[in-house]
Amino acid sequence: MFTLDFGVLFQFGKPSSQDPLFAGRTALNNIYTSLAAQYRGAKSLRVTGYTDRIDSDDYNDQL
Repeated sequence: MFTLDFGVLFQFGKPSSQDPLFAGRTALNNIYTSLAAQYRGAKSLRVTGYTDRIDSDDYNDQL
């Protein structure tokens, strides 16, 4: 299992999956490299994530 800190991937309040922070991009690349080496024949991968804990549930649902 890999766990990333909530602030490492994206800027607060920005939903864009095309704009991860540099540290987030580096962390995701490291995870990918590790998983690719361990599970070469895997056909699927489950990723679970959540919005930040700072704003209201309604606002986060929109993200």
